[in-house]
Amino acid sequence: MRGYTPLSRVSQLQVMVHLSKWLRGRGLDVVDVTFERVDEYLAQRRAEDYSAFCSRVSLDQLLDVLGRCGAPLVEPTLPGSEVDALLAGFAGYLRQERGLAASTTTAYVLRTRRFVIGYGHGADLTQLGSGDVTRAVLREAGTVTAGSAQFFVVALRSFLRYGYLTGLIHTDLSGASLPVAGRRRSVLPKGISPADKKGLLGSSDRRTAVGHRDYAVILLRLRLGLRACEVAALRLPDIDWRAGRITVRGKGQRVDQFPLPSMSVSRSPRICATPGPAPTDARCS
Repeated sequence: MRGYTPLSRVSQLQVMVHLSKWLRGRGLDVVDVTFERVDEYLAQRRAEDYSAFCSRVSLDQLLDVLGRCGAPLVEPTLPGSEVDALLAGFAGYLRQERGLAASTTTAYVLRTRRFVIGYGHGADLTQLGSGDVTRAVLREAGTVTAGSAQFFVVALRSFLRYGYLTGLIHTDLSGASLPVAGRRRSVLPKGISPADKKGLLGSSDRRTAVGHRDYAVILLRLRLGLRACEVAALRLPDIDWRAGRITVRGKGQRVDQFPLPSMSVSRSPRICATPGPAPTDARCS
């Protein structure tokens, strides 16, 4: 359902088993899982020298499943409800205006809560300045890894933009949330060779329905550079054969229309078997 590879599924299941054993050893069940208990589990996992799945962000998918199963994943609330109302409004903005997934919204709100608590003035942001933003970023960068600090900056920038749009902050301070330097960015992925492409296309048994489906998926990835999630979301009505156009639903509820390659368009809903040139669209991931 979520498009994980077999290897990724194994990793997710392993951490789920590890968490289940940790809960069982303390006589706890799903209904007892709170963010405070999750932090306790992560602290023990780090103490046991685990290098993966040692932060809340890495457990987003697992926590999402536990939440659906009844886990009361709630953060300790601040006195009163003004901060909670502020963060609830921000969460609604992320879901409705930005189209972010539930797990990403939760991650943004958690980091925003840390920022608001560190600011120390509750939900009153009228006196917030660029110096407060800089200090918050430096404080975060001094306690977490570079990757976590970078994610904090992204979440904070989104919150500052939200505060300005809603009038909670009089000045747009999103630019004050400067990026945190980390490891060098990886180079752009290289396309596969013609031989590899030919072998990949030939791996599908087109005498079967599954083989036809696999062949169509591979063609969409090779020719149009679509993401895996975009291919999975495609439906037959999204392909306009007469106009030679395809509708793609991507991240953030974005909907785009792209032309079908000329060699793939025919008068009947059939995909041409002749491999075309590698896509030049940089959207391929």
